[in-house]
Amino acid sequence: MVATIADNPILNGEAIRLDRAIRTAPRWPLRPRLGRPVRTLPRQSGRPGPAWARFDPLPLGPMMEAATTAFTEQGYHGASVRAIAHLAGVTVPTLYYHHGNKQGLLVDLLNASMSDLVERSEHAVAAAGPQPLSRFVDVVDATVRFMCHRQRIARLDPEARYLDGEQRASDAALRKRFESQVLGLLEDGAAAGIFESEHAVDLNRAILGAFQSIAIWYRSDGEFGPAEIARRHVAFALDATRTDRRHRAEALRRVDDRLVAVTDDDGPLRVR
Repeated sequence: MVATIADNPILNGEAIRLDRAIRTAPRWPLRPRLGRPVRTLPRQSGRPGPAWARFDPLPLGPMMEAATTAFTEQGYHGASVRAIAHLAGVTVPTLYYHHGNKQGLLVDLLNASMSDLVERSEHAVAAAGPQPLSRFVDVVDATVRFMCHRQRIARLDPEARYLDGEQRASDAALRKRFESQVLGLLEDGAAAGIFESEHAVDLNRAILGAFQSIAIWYRSDGEFGPAEIARRHVAFALDATRTDRRHRAEALRRVDDRLVAVTDDDGPLRVR
């Protein structure tokens, strides 16, 4: 006679517990279809400032939070699935059920990060109005704030080199969408006579590279909060595009207005 799980009370009890855990664990909508990022911006709120400048916690769930911690501290290759499952308080089969494998976890994290950034940048463009300068300034502001507020997940960006096949293509499509948007803003500003740029593609890469580095060096207990860092990077970007004095002053006034409107819980001296 062939023994089955049901014949063994210990194995049967473990199987029942595992099945119950799988059935009751939440299934997170973490893999958005291309072109439809997961909504992360706050809806109606009594807080001042634009929606793209407000950062509520991302709904990652315990498994993705654990993966973020493990990948950040140990790197993608250094983190094991077993260690991530232990940190999340779930079994390895439960983790596989929700994310497929370790690469699936990384894809879900990268997609959640880029979806948040894309939604914020596109919202910033839409809310800024038709002027190229206002659009560019607000996207720079939104991007820098994102790198500060979402530092933990934004720091995983270099791990995208470990993706392959369809997963790499999915991640690349979201990145291209964001990069093309910023490039378009640079070209619009040049066409309007606001920016001077003979090599917009190279300038775009340089600016975005500077923004990405913020996730590496930013410290939440540092001297400046995200909004002040964003203002400084707006100034850097305007200098890089050789914006004239009049438009530069106009752009920085726009940012300064938000420094007053959106303050941190610690008070007006440390603005968000």
